[in-house]
Amino acid sequence: MVIEESIMVHAPVKRVWDMFVDLTCWADWNRVLTDISASDMCLADGSGFRCCMRPYFFTVYFEPKVSEVVPYEKVVWTAAKYGISSVHDFLFEVRPEGVEIISREKFRGVPILFGAMVFLEDKIRELTVSFLDGLRKAAEA
Repeated sequence: MVIEESIMVHAPVKRVWDMFVDLTCWADWNRVLTDISASDMCLADGSGFRCCMRPYFFTVYFEPKVSEVVPYEKVVWTAAKYGISSVHDFLFEVRPEGVEIISREKFRGVPILFGAMVFLEDKIRELTVSFLDGLRKAAEA
């Protein structure tokens, strides 16, 4: 299963990038991934962090590990929980009007083969849009 969403941010790529990779400011704009903790509060190759999200009435804690960072272009992290693994790409593409952020998350695992994620797909898409929109609003302010 793949969930892909994008948003146009009318701000310089440096501003958008700095807000995204600095976990210390996520609480200012991010209402999706909360309770962020990490030894290094900046997303970098090999770093990781702990966070939670609340897709419905339950809270899910997980620990993404950053596998790739290309400054001003891309951040990739991986995570696994309940037999489902994901690879989440965030692409930053400079356009004349600003920066297009593309979020692409690929899920794999036995539970998906049996339809376990079907009821969550719309909710995950909604949370992704909210995450991107929070970053957009903060960067454009």
